[in-house]
Amino acid sequence: MESFFSSTSSKYSIPSSLHQLYKTYQTKSNKLQAIQNESSRIIQKENMGVELSEGQTKQLEKNQDRIDNLEKDILDLNERIEDGIHDIVHGGDGSNKRMKRKKSQEEDGGRARHDDDVDDFYDRTTDSDSKRKR
Repeated sequence: MESFFSSTSSKYSIPSSLHQLYKTYQTKSNKLQAIQNESSRIIQKENMGVELSEGQTKQLEKNQDRIDNLEKDILDLNERIEDGIHDIVHGGDGSNKRMKRKKSQEEDGGRARHDDDVDDFYDRTTDSDSKRKR
């Protein structure tokens, strides 16, 4: 992906919106790396036998939440950028590809939840009182 944007002799016309997505992707990736470095330093301190302060423990929790959110954002940005690159190289608007992927994931997730409910309904290993409480 980086070579697509950093190439000086690009034979493709890259829209500014795709450049902006790529800049956002880079910014979030750098932020993720910085937070991971901070967390690893705190964990190293703990592994050396030094007891962490309450503030350091809270910072680790806060960092983990931020890491989770940034990873999700980065994955989403990566998909959007790859779809944009695909559209530029192969032509097309790409709007259907992303929507189809999301729709299929939602359908799979819905089916999986439904299957679990059905399994619980037929589960005879628990007594009927606990089933009613659910």
